[in-house]
Amino acid sequence: MHTCPKCTNGKIEVTMHCITPNPEMDGKSLITCVHCEGSGKLDDEQLEEIIAEEEMWCKCPEVKDHHWDFYEDGDNSEVYKHHYRHRLCGKVLQIG
Repeated sequence: MHTCPKCTNGKIEVTMHCITPNPEMDGKSLITCVHCEGSGKLDDEQLEEIIAEEEMWCKCPEVKDHHWDFYEDGDNSEVYKHHYRHRLCGKVLQIG
């Protein structure tokens, strides 16, 4: 078993901001990790899936206007849903 890299002891801190100011909704909250289901532990397969997902995203410091390609649903075997990829690194910028 491996320690989940996405959470701390099975919890993830999320920050919420409402478009319309709402003090009851704005702020930080702890939620159960969706990756390890709150256990804080992952098996080999789960960890490999997380690593593969992280590696598919573009981490370039700057993406200039129109330096991306659009893929329709089903056009790419790695990501079925329509998405945008950075032309320079070929990695995903946005899904859906």
